[in-house]
Amino acid sequence: MSQVVAPFINSVPVRIRTKNDDTLLSALQATARQAKESNAHDWCALADIQGQTTLGGELFQSILAFENYPISEHEKFHINMEPISVREESFNEITLAAFVQDNQLHLRLTFDKRKYKADEMERVLLAWREVVKCMATHPQQAISATALLTKEEEQRMLQLSRGETLEYDTTKTFVDLFMVQATQHPKSLAVA
Repeated sequence: MSQVVAPFINSVPVRIRTKNDDTLLSALQATARQAKESNAHDWCALADIQGQTTLGGELFQSILAFENYPISEHEKFHINMEPISVREESFNEITLAAFVQDNQLHLRLTFDKRKYKADEMERVLLAWREVVKCMATHPQQAISATALLTKEEEQRMLQLSRGETLEYDTTKTFVDLFMVQATQHPKSLAVA
């Protein structure tokens, strides 16, 4: 620990509530305001806060961290700060991170590989990307009107919900089709 130079961040739980007619911008502004107001409680240890509830360690399952570093303030004094190395630990099952590098917004998702599949998390990242795009292009849009899926993902979900398409003789009843299968596979289990 004597070699570590970094901020040690304490997480203070804040409940985020939105209504369907809230806009993306108003929800973000309210969340930022709430986060700022929670600064008055930074001295409270998270373990103490969790100990005050029956939920304990399950008090919250996701964290939204505002890590705004006012670069413009440093630029006034011509100070250039660059980390030698950065190591960020997450204790959450899923961590979404957004950062600017080379004047581009980058989104990163890390997750507990014992609990989630990579393809599932790729879809979460795609949904997050859609929300961020919408926030940037339509900040006055209602939260309820915000699309979480790309058009391609929406089509994929619709197809998945329809199920597999099976070809069969539509002139026969279910009982007729059952009897055909029973005749063809007399030793197979009919219902499990």
